[in-house]
Amino acid sequence: MTDTAAPRAVPTPTPAPVPPAARIAKGAAFAALFRKELTIYRRDPLLLIMLFAVPTVLTLFLAPALGGAFALSHEPPAYVLVGTPGPGDAKNLGRPEATVTLAEAKDRVARGTTPFALVREPGAAPYVIADPTLPVLVPVFLEHLSGGADAAVVSPTGKPYRDAANPYQQSLFGFALLNVFFAGAHAAQALHRERNWGTWNRVLSLGLGKGAILLAKMLPIALIAAAQEILLIGGGSLLVGIPIQNPLFLLLGALATGGVVAAAACLLAAVSANDAQVPQFNNLLTLLGGALAGALVPVALMPSWAQLVAPVFPQYWVIDLLKGATSRGASVPAMTADLLVLLGYTALFGLIGRYGMRWERLRHA
Repeated sequence: MTDTAAPRAVPTPTPAPVPPAARIAKGAAFAALFRKELTIYRRDPLLLIMLFAVPTVLTLFLAPALGGAFALSHEPPAYVLVGTPGPGDAKNLGRPEATVTLAEAKDRVARGTTPFALVREPGAAPYVIADPTLPVLVPVFLEHLSGGADAAVVSPTGKPYRDAANPYQQSLFGFALLNVFFAGAHAAQALHRERNWGTWNRVLSLGLGKGAILLAKMLPIALIAAAQEILLIGGGSLLVGIPIQNPLFLLLGALATGGVVAAAACLLAAVSANDAQVPQFNNLLTLLGGALAGALVPVALMPSWAQLVAPVFPQYWVIDLLKGATSRGASVPAMTADLLVLLGYTALFGLIGRYGMRWERLRHA
């Protein structure tokens, strides 16, 4: 039996010391790279806006909105009055926005201008006309109303409120609209991808005008966005009982939504320097605009300053039109006005995209 010699340990080489000059050079290189990244963020601050400004704005309006929904707000919901005020109305509910006729009250609630109308007609029991898309607010209003526990609540069409109200009428419209605007980023990036692929010269050689090129590239996303609205709201009508009061304006509203999304994509492509910036700008329009326009919580639940800002965004008018064509049963003139506003946004965004697009830059990768 032979003895096996133990393996000899290989000494670990000692690393050569790094000269001070090399350490200083590495530190300077690290600092230069660090300053470069800071400079990029300073010149392109969209990420900082998404990280700091958007959460701040959403917090400022969501907290009061949710507080009002759970009766934690110091102010009762807004309302209009039909007839003469009852004892304690001014103290408990505050002053009404206006004193109107019964027809005007129904129209205001149906259009979403005000969530409630208090009807106090001589010789009749008081009752409340309530927006059927805001069932979360009804207990809050009745709690502030003197004798509210005994007051009847109806929808603008005169149906008992329990038959007309449906919580999906806010959440389905809001979340469908919030997500459909994300499609604009895909369409805008398609324009910049042509530059990345080096195919813009080929596209421009087709003999089409620049407006026709944009229309051809944006029309598919417009049709997809319109189909999303029709299918989701139509499915909501079948599955969860959302009433469709005016199918024609529902169809027109879906098509108008597709047009706004496509035109917004043109705008995004024009203001973005490259395809990486497109989602950042689109997030501002989709998340901030959608939230302030009433996609996350109803506008009536928001603080007063947010209600003033909401009509600035096209999403506000889309929601108003789609709710008017379904649960609210708004008048044809009111829905026509919403539709004209959306067509105006489509034209504005499309023109900015057409004439603000830096076409020569798109030619070069």
